[in-house]
Amino acid sequence: MNKIEEGADPSLYDFPSNLQTNLQNPDWWKGLKQLEQLIALPNQPKRQMARWLNLIADLQVREGGDLASAKAALERLIEIFPDSPAANLARNRIELLKLELKAREKSQTVRLGSYEQNIGLKRGLS
Repeated sequence: MNKIEEGADPSLYDFPSNLQTNLQNPDWWKGLKQLEQLIALPNQPKRQMARWLNLIADLQVREGGDLASAKAALERLIEIFPDSPAANLARNRIELLKLELKAREKSQTVRLGSYEQNIGLKRGLS
């Protein structure tokens, strides 16, 4: 765990419980704000920042349904770490964002008509 910066909110460093809880609540945007604060802190590991930016994109797709915001988070990742493997994954994911969003949409239900139980030959017609 990183050393808490002077003046930083200590609750930001309680990632496993505090942030995870906020991300699962209906007020998921609070977790989004926490992620932004974590990203803004200096000297954060590249791996964590990439994880948090991907998590922001996940939230935007899953909860907000906002393609532009999810794309912006992934583009930020590419801008910060242009030659990293995480940037390559982000480039691929940007191409698939529309499919991700479409997969989360509810499909229409098609109601079928009622049919006879016994579809085979009817017996005893004579």
